[in-house]
This record gives sequence, C-alpha cells and structure tokens, in this order.
Amino acid sequence: MEKKLKASELFRKEAVETNLNRLEGKVVLIKSPSYNMIIAFLVLFFTVVIFFVANSKFSNYETVKGSLVSDQSILKVYPPSSAIIEKSHVEEGQAVEKGQLLFDLRADFLQIEGNASVDLEIKEVNHQIQNLIESKEQLVKKLSLQEEIISQKITNIDSKTQSLKEKRKILEERIIIVKRIFEDKKTLLHDGGISKLDIDASESDYLKLQETLLDQTNTLADLSGQRQALVNDAQSLPIEQASALIELDNNISKLQLQLLSLTRNTEYKVEALNAGIITNIIAREGERVSANYPLFSIAPNNTVLIADLYIPTRAIGFVEQGQGVRLRFEAFPAQLYGDIEGEIFEVSRMLIQPSEWPNPVGLNMPVYRARAKLHAQEIHANGKVLQLQNGLLLDAYIILEEQSFLEYILSPILEIKNKMQ
Repeated sequence: MEKKLKASELFRKEAVETNLNRLEGKVVLIKSPSYNMIIAFLVLFFTVVIFFVANSKFSNYETVKGSLVSDQSILKVYPPSSAIIEKSHVEEGQAVEKGQLLFDLRADFLQIEGNASVDLEIKEVNHQIQNLIESKEQLVKKLSLQEEIISQKITNIDSKTQSLKEKRKILEERIIIVKRIFEDKKTLLHDGGISKLDIDASESDYLKLQETLLDQTNTLADLSGQRQALVNDAQSLPIEQASALIELDNNISKLQLQLLSLTRNTEYKVEALNAGIITNIIAREGERVSANYPLFSIAPNNTVLIADLYIPTRAIGFVEQGQGVRLRFEAFPAQLYGDIEGEIFEVSRMLIQPSEWPNPVGLNMPVYRARAKLHAQEIHANGKVLQLQNGLLLDAYIILEEQSFLEYILSPILEIKNKMQ
C-alpha cells in the first residue's frame, strides 16, 4: 500500500497557514447610508434634466434697427433761403390752427439784385407753384382713373368666376352621367353585351371630363388670386396718393415761402398751412436757418407714434403680422428705463435699397420695412414719465420662432431625415 501524504506535505506551508487563519461564516456587505443618498440624488438629478430637456423652450430672435415715426404724415416746412429768425410765435408741442402766424424771418442775404431779376424770379416761382397745383389735380384724376380700371377688372373677374362656376356645375352633372354610363357598360361587359373597346372609350370620356373639371378648379383659384391682388391695389392707392399729395404740398409750401420772401424783399412771415402740433423746431430767435433743412414740422392732431423697423433679408421670411417685439431706445438706456412692448401690424414685401430711402439709422444693406404699434407712448423711470419723441432711434427684438430644447438637440437628426426624404 502506498503511503498516504499529509496536507502539510502536499501543499506549501504558506498556503496551509493562510487556510488555517480564514474567517468562519459568510461575508455580509453593509451599504453606507451616504451611498443611498448619492443614488437618490443622481436619480433626482437625471429626472430634472430629462424634464428640463422635454419641456423647456428657448426663443430665436432677431435684433433690427428702427426709428419712431408718426402714424400720420407730418408736414415739414422749409425756409425759402438762408434766413434769421426775427420772432418766434410758437413753442415746441404747441397746438396751432391753419393760418396762424408762427415765425417772422429775415433773409440773411439777398440772392438776387435788381427789380428785373426779382420780377423774373417771382414769375418763375409762380410758374413752379402752378405746375405743382396742376400735378396735384392730375394725381387726383389719375387715382380716380386707376380706381375705375381696378373696379372694372374686379367686375370682369367676378363675371368670369360666376360663368366658370356655372360651367363647372354643368360639368359635374355630366361627370355623374358619364360615370353612370361607364358603370353600366362595365356591367354589360361582364354579360358579354359590349366590347372592351367601348368600355375604354367610356373610361376615356370620363377621365377627360375629370381633367376639364380640374382645369376649371385651377382657373377659379387663379381668378380668386387675381381678384385679391386687385383689391389690395385698390386699398393701397389712397395711401400712395396721400403720400404724394403731402410731398407736393411740401414743395408748394417751400415755393410759397420763397415767393413771400421775394415779394417782401428780405422779410417774410411763416404761417401754419394745416392745423396740428408744432414739432422739431430746429432754431430759436436770432439763430440762422438754412433752406436745406426743415424749419419745423406740423404733426396732425391725435397723432400716435409707431415704430418703423428695418428687417434684413435673412430674417424677413420669419416676420409676420401679430408678432410681438420689444423696443429699446438709444436715448433711454435699457438698464435704467427698460423697454417697451409692441406688436407688428404691417410687413412690406418690397425690398428697399440703401439709396432708395432716407435711411435714418445709416444701414448699408437692402432691407424690408415693417411697422409696429407701441403699447405705450411714454417711458417710466425713477418716478418720472418721459414722452417718446418722433425720430428716436431704437433696437427691436423680434421673436422669430420658439423651439424646445429637445427639438434643438434633435435638429441635426431631423435635418438629415428631411434631406433623405
């Protein structure tokens, strides 16, 4: 028999000693209370993050330049030549009546010498005034003629539309009859009472009538679009005429002042051409004024300030009526005076080049013009109420679109999906 080996002889001494010192029983791991708190905090943190991503939204907005203007046309009065204000009879913001004396002016220097030269100049000015008056009359006649033309076009379109609707009604009845005949022939085909060629002919007639009906529907839609365009033109004509008439009145006013200066040699009086509120007086008594700049402006009574906004081409596709805007004025720092809310009520789709408008904000790129009504005509700060003034420059913040944070994160994937489709 083989001799049995002892454990001490079969294993190394170190292994035997380690086995002898082993702990008896099962190992139990006790979790620390802080471990549970960390797990709970992480779960709560990720829950809040997921809720924020799913529900939070942010706005994409565009900052544009603009200025305050009157909602009604303002009459600007120019001196006929370089002059000195002898006497001022009005103050800024004063209400005046038509024909009221406003200023006494004295010519700074004589522009022409000799009676003959004065007579020729007076005749020339009278001729220019007469031409402008005739231009006003022609403008009114032109508007009347354009309104008649537009009205006739709308009448013609209405007549065509009515006729086409009647034809379409008859065509729909024909389609019903042809369809019924076609269905009857298909029944006869199954019974062997008619050939396949007759069935094809009936089906062709039915499809042609359907095509004609579709063409008539498209024509009706085109006529509706043409009519709406004509209606829009008819509504814009009076506005364009009013603007042109005011421009002619400004030129007539300037020439009349020049004529007054000539007839009274070096002294002349300035009277109000219309009733309204005096604004933008550029000089006081004893100061010199130039013919290149308006002496003052007359704003119509009950005028309201609105914001003219100049939209760059990159943002015009997102701007529409009813959008809210926040207005901040250069003259009133937002940190002290805050801003004023407004709402866009008009968006022009005509691109304006920098050289085609006065450009009060100094932009050197083409823009579209939008107009916004203000929710307030004054601004508050430190317990004071400051009235807004015509011509104030501003920055407008237009909210273009709202997007959730989740949509923002997934936008690259959605963009790739749309491209693939």
